[in-house]
Amino acid sequence: MTTYVSRTITNNTGTRFSFFQHTALLTTLCMALAASAARAEVTYAVANQDPQAESAFSLNFGVFGGVSSATITQTNFLLELDTLGGAKLVDYHQSVEPLTLPGGFDTGPIRVEVTKNTGGTYDETTGEFTSNDVYAIYFEGDLSAFGLESPVHLPGDSSGIVTFDGEQTGSVQMEWRGESALPNPFDPGTYFDFTYACHVESLFAVPSAGDVDGDTDVDLKDVASFMNCLSGQVGFSTPRCVLADADNSGTVEMDDFSAISENLSGPGLEQ
Repeated sequence: MTTYVSRTITNNTGTRFSFFQHTALLTTLCMALAASAARAEVTYAVANQDPQAESAFSLNFGVFGGVSSATITQTNFLLELDTLGGAKLVDYHQSVEPLTLPGGFDTGPIRVEVTKNTGGTYDETTGEFTSNDVYAIYFEGDLSAFGLESPVHLPGDSSGIVTFDGEQTGSVQMEWRGESALPNPFDPGTYFDFTYACHVESLFAVPSAGDVDGDTDVDLKDVASFMNCLSGQVGFSTPRCVLADADNSGTVEMDDFSAISENLSGPGLEQ
């Protein structure tokens, strides 16, 4: 027969703990300390398309129509990188010239946004990152012959390289790609299989504390942006409100406003 002995421990307030309670408290404390030590340091890269480099979006229909490619005219996105090896496209907006689909159908001008992101990876040593996303493709042309209505949602696996040329600036070379199928309007019940790829060259800046709109200045526009983000609820009202969360707590609150007030500058506001 085994006998278990429970010792009691008295702390400086006179509260008595059993040995098992004391062990549990120590375990909880250690776990909390470990979690705190493992908290990721986050860097946000506010990126805009490099006007001096070529960026393009293409569809490859193979034997059904070959490759259709169009120039990307504008891209801006917010890339989140953390020291625990994570990456995420927080926000993504893109404008593309029209593409031609099989049969000569014109998509019209295209607008692309990220609607869902399940996270990815980041290697600080090489700058390589990945991101798993769902893109919403908005088009102005009439594609009802294919049974399509704007927007069309396409999953994309993104990969690229982040290169820092200083502490707060650098470039991002990124490509996202995937595969899908279109209904064949000339042979109902069959489909055009195709692949898609988007190659983007961009330049980025890491916003300073208080730069909520990511334009590299902390001014009255950031005050307005902060107030728009200050909703009183847990989380963020818009994707880029993560930049208003100065203390990285997951909530935009008045405590975060100190980062703006300490760095506020501009016409008549220089400190």
